[in-house]
Amino acid sequence: MLSARLNLVYYNARSGCVIEVYTASGVWYENNITWSNAPQPSSLSDSNSTTGSSGLISWNVKSDVQNFVNGAQNYGWVIKHRDETTKNTLVYFYSRESSTNKPNLVVEYAPTVS
Repeated sequence: MLSARLNLVYYNARSGCVIEVYTASGVWYENNITWSNAPQPSSLSDSNSTTGSSGLISWNVKSDVQNFVNGAQNYGWVIKHRDETTKNTLVYFYSRESSTNKPNLVVEYAPTVS
C-alpha cells in the first residue's frame, strides 16, 4: 500500500480548529449511535487543522488501513475536535447522505510483482 487518506469536506468552521482521527475502540451502529453509547477513541491516527471557513480536510490513515488488511478489527474511526471544551469552535462535515462533497477513503496501492 502506497497511501491511504480519509477525506471530509467541512463548512461553517473557524480556521485553525484541530480535528483528530482515532481508530474506534468498539462496535457501533449508524442507526442508533448516541453520545452515551459511542465507542471511545482508541489510538490517534492523525490530526489536521481547518484552514478557513470551509474546505477539504484530509488525514493519513495508511497505518490503520494496513492493520485492517492484516486482520485487525475494523470499527472505523472517531473524528473529534482536539479541544471539545472550547466555545464557538464547531466544525460541520458533509455526510454520505449529502448530494455533494461526500466523505471518502482513498487508498493507493501497487500490486506485488513476483
